[in-house]
Amino acid sequence: LREIRVLDPAVGSGAFPMGILHKILSLFERLEPNFDSYETKLSILRNNIYGVDIDPTAIEISRLRAWLSIIVDIRDIKKIKPLPNLDFKFVCANSLIGLEKSHASFTTDENLKPELIRIRDEYYATSSKTKKEKLQREYTKLTHKESLFDTEETRQLKSYKPFENGKSASFYDPELMHGIDVFDVIIGNPPYVNIVRLPSEERDAYKKKYTITKNKVDLYAFFIEKAESLLKEQGV
Repeated sequence: LREIRVLDPAVGSGAFPMGILHKILSLFERLEPNFDSYETKLSILRNNIYGVDIDPTAIEISRLRAWLSIIVDIRDIKKIKPLPNLDFKFVCANSLIGLEKSHASFTTDENLKPELIRIRDEYYATSSKTKKEKLQREYTKLTHKESLFDTEETRQLKSYKPFENGKSASFYDPELMHGIDVFDVIIGNPPYVNIVRLPSEERDAYKKKYTITKNKVDLYAFFIEKAESLLKEQGV
């Protein structure tokens, strides 16, 4: 239970992650003689649950629900511990588009992804407001400069702005955003949206990346296919 990793790739308002939170919580309650709801919820949010959505408002609501699920158990406001850094737990991005791998022999930002991962790790590890602000400035500096030599991978990386509300990344990469490659469980209720309702450019991009190429397929089918590529071998 402490090691299980669960992803909702179309998280919406966060209902499914909160469902998983309470499911894992109920199992701990049965297994642990000295069960502490507050500490266990903190642990689950830190270690077990991840979410993605293309809608910035959905991500804000998911983060809020996660925060409320923690503080509801606190009777003494002075005992509240720093919450998990939800910026890298619920991320705003297009789950259906992966990170392009650059094949260019020369690029100005070949170390960009490792640097962004370093900042993410440091940000996630600290509860210092001053250090967080410093890391945010560092992240912003790396992702706001543009170059003629930027590859598609570099442009995608720079589109991911976790500290800017209202910004949705054009791709989803779990290694960069969560520090995880694959998951044990993928949950959710992806959108039943027929692709004929999408802009032609977006529709064509999905049809190139997925085996289903029908003109009237729902996005739901792409999410199912994407989910399989994000699962561990024995994942569900």
